[in-house]
Amino acid sequence: HFIPIPLFESSSPLFGPISGSTVLHIYGSDFVQDKFYCRFGVKTVGATFLSSSHVTCVAPPQMIAVRLELEVSVNGVHFISSGLFYEYVNEIILSSVQPEFGPESGGTVLKIRGEDFGPRSQMMCEFGSTNLRVPATRLSNDTVSCVTPSHIPGPVTIKLSNNGQQYSTSFLTFLVHAQQFVTSLAPSTGVVGADTIGTVRGSNFMDSRGIACKFGTTVVLAQFINSSALTCRSPRVTTTGVVNLEISSNGVDYTLSGMKFSYVASVVVLGVSPASGPLSGGTTIKLHVDQDFPL
Repeated sequence: HFIPIPLFESSSPLFGPISGSTVLHIYGSDFVQDKFYCRFGVKTVGATFLSSSHVTCVAPPQMIAVRLELEVSVNGVHFISSGLFYEYVNEIILSSVQPEFGPESGGTVLKIRGEDFGPRSQMMCEFGSTNLRVPATRLSNDTVSCVTPSHIPGPVTIKLSNNGQQYSTSFLTFLVHAQQFVTSLAPSTGVVGADTIGTVRGSNFMDSRGIACKFGTTVVLAQFINSSALTCRSPRVTTTGVVNLEISSNGVDYTLSGMKFSYVASVVVLGVSPASGPLSGGTTIKLHVDQDFPL
C-alpha cells in the first residue's frame, strides 16, 4: 500500500560518541506506525514509532568521527534523505580537575581539563550517580567548569557528557571532605603595622598545599598542626578595624564561621609603678600607656 512521504523538521541530539548507543529523536509529520528505519552512512537500524510526529532510533557505532546525513525508510529497502545530519565525535578524555577536593556542602567551582569535548554545546558533569548531574560551562576547547552538588564525604568519580545521554568512560576522582568549622582564634587581636601569629582551632582541618587563612579579603598561607588546629600570620594593615577570619583547605572554599580578628593601634608604655619588687614575685604593677588599651 502507499503511504505519504514523511516530512522531517529536526532531530536531537545532533551528535554522539563513535561508540554509538545515542538515542536520536526525530521530529516531523506524517510518520506511520509501520516499520521505520534509519540509515547512518551504510549502517541501518530499526526505529521506534512514538507518534505521527516523533520517532527514535539508536545510533550504531562508527570507526571514526564523521558527520553523516540521516536517511530514513518505511520498508528497509528504499531510503530517502531527511535533510538532517548526525555527527559522530571522539570519546571525551579527562586529564585533571582543580581543586581536587571540596566540602560536603557542595558549591565548589571546579575546572576540568581534557580533550575531545566535541562541538560547543550544553555539557553536563556527573558526580558518581545519575541523580547528581549538573550543567557545565565551556571555558575553552579543553576546559569546562561545573559546581559540585552536596555529597557525603568520600571519593566520587566525575564524568562528562556533551550530548546529555552518554557520559565519558574516562573519569576523574574528586574527594569530598567533611564540613570544616572555626571555633576559636587566639590571640584575636593584633597591632596595626605588625603581624600576629594566631592559633585557629576548629574541626576537620586538612593537611594540604592549599590550606590558608583569610583575614577580610586578604589570603595568607596557614601552617597545619592537626585536624583541629592550625596557625597563620595576620597580614599587616595601616588602619584599625575588625575583619572576619575564615580558613580553607583547597584555596577556593572558605568556612563561614564568622570569627573576628581586631586590629588595634600600637600602645606606648610611658611608665611602670612600682619600679621594683622582691625576687619572690607577687608584686602588682601598673603600666601607664599613651591611650586606652582594649581588654
